[in-house]
Amino acid sequence: VKDGPFEDCGNFDGMHMFATDPLNPNHFYISRDGGDVRLIDFENEYVYTIIKGNTTPNNRIRSVSFCPTDILKRRQDGSIKDIYPDFALEAYPADQEVGAYDLLLSHDTWDATNPTVTLYRRNRSGDYTVTDEFGETYAVGENAFKNVDKFTVATGITCNGAYVHPYSGSLFYNSYSTAEMFKMDALRIFDGKEDRKGESQFKFGESGWEFNNVCHPDGLYMVMCMINRGWIGKSVYNRSTDTFSAGTGYVGSDAVMGLGGGAGYLDDIGLSARCNQPRQAIFVYNEAYEGREDKYDMYFTDASNHCIRKVTPQGIVTTFAGRGNNGTQGYADGLAREEAQFNYPNAIAYNAARHEFYIGDTGNKRIRVIYEE
Repeated sequence: VKDGPFEDCGNFDGMHMFATDPLNPNHFYISRDGGDVRLIDFENEYVYTIIKGNTTPNNRIRSVSFCPTDILKRRQDGSIKDIYPDFALEAYPADQEVGAYDLLLSHDTWDATNPTVTLYRRNRSGDYTVTDEFGETYAVGENAFKNVDKFTVATGITCNGAYVHPYSGSLFYNSYSTAEMFKMDALRIFDGKEDRKGESQFKFGESGWEFNNVCHPDGLYMVMCMINRGWIGKSVYNRSTDTFSAGTGYVGSDAVMGLGGGAGYLDDIGLSARCNQPRQAIFVYNEAYEGREDKYDMYFTDASNHCIRKVTPQGIVTTFAGRGNNGTQGYADGLAREEAQFNYPNAIAYNAARHEFYIGDTGNKRIRVIYEE
């Protein structure tokens, strides 16, 4: 494991999750559980270590994501109504600084007084900068998060996922040991107060649920990859209350998609489908769905089936890449569904500009690319 050009950057050990920089779609950040956060720069084909794991709580970095500055700023200047005419949430304080597309990390720590979600402020200057739609300049690339300020967003224990909602700007994060979802209201993220304990949203009723949660790009719902339970849950978003439904059982009561019934492998519809250790889910726009409420397919890494799966808005589950049908694991390039082999793929990201998927193939310690010819 070392920094350097793609042809000489060592390997990628213990990859966990990917996050795309909203200011540069060719920059991907990847977390390592028990290690560092690294930047994969596809423009310059270079790998950098951005944050050292030994500077974070318990050296256990789980999810990596970004704070959506545009939503918070639109709550300040009132332009949020141009996007969401029915927006009824409290306006963000005009004199309060908001995030600058800052980096959010979740941490698996057993000390409730320790940070469970931390935020790293983005630099405003550097060798490479971009200007956003509000006329603000920010650093991107290697120097975006060098020697930056960081602060605790939330305290708690055993967090495996922390993501900001694209509609309200509120933070939703989880706890493995309490099987619980928490919320940190957008107005509290940057308020500087010492009390950093979030508000409980719902529990699954048991302890020991390792799961990663991610919001739909339009904020319609939240998907929860139940890593150690072998299924995927869905919780519907309520705009009027800025909350997610607990639903009935383990999947939101309005869910049309879920992988349930125990770990296994089966392409099917909705709750009849099976998976085994779903790790990370992403949403990819599908132009064929234009005009519908949900315009995105969901893709996720099915780690113990050594494949990548796809779920349509109607809940149709298929195998996108890998050999999940016969459990084959290994390393092989080739046609995504017929020849390619993976070994415990954990992380996944999509580059819309290049129409490429990037897979953190953890067992093979490589980052793989899936593209259309």
